[in-house]
Amino acid sequence: MNDNIIEINLSEKYKEKKKKKEPVLKIPNALGVVVMIVIVAFAVSHLLLYLRENSLKKMTARFNELKAPAKEAARLKKMSQDLSKRKEALNGCKENWNTWAGKWLELAKLTPDSIFLQEIKISVDNVPDGKQTVLIRGRASGKEGESVILNYLEALKTSKVFNTKFKKMVLSPVYTEGNQKVFSIDLIQ
Repeated sequence: MNDNIIEINLSEKYKEKKKKKEPVLKIPNALGVVVMIVIVAFAVSHLLLYLRENSLKKMTARFNELKAPAKEAARLKKMSQDLSKRKEALNGCKENWNTWAGKWLELAKLTPDSIFLQEIKISVDNVPDGKQTVLIRGRASGKEGESVILNYLEALKTSKVFNTKFKKMVLSPVYTEGNQKVFSIDLIQ
């Protein structure tokens, strides 16, 4: 037999040849340390991110808890401003109350029994220069409704209380609703 062709796997020569043919892979100790440091750094960074996430969740929950009181505070602030405006308006009315009380009494005296006043509106917005206007709306019943309205307007024009305060008195077109005449008078300073 040929020695060269068949080698016995158990021989020492074969083992030596096999060792020589295998590449030698030696990892230096420093590389292992670097790998361990990278693994530890990754674990620590993951732990820090987890803690930050929990902290963020707690802050978000606290922020959501504070939203309702903040909305309530804003609502109360707006309400307070509205009440302040109303208080100023009421104080302005109190200052002028005595001047208007006489006018209301005079208006009641001048209004005939056949006229029903439905609305009295005081405004300073519609007229330039801040002058007041008073809108009087009502109904006159009966057959002579138009003449009663004209007599009422004339009584307002001749009244000392209204004549001195309001320079212009305008009767809007009168229209009929059923057996009543509907009218509107603008008193302008």
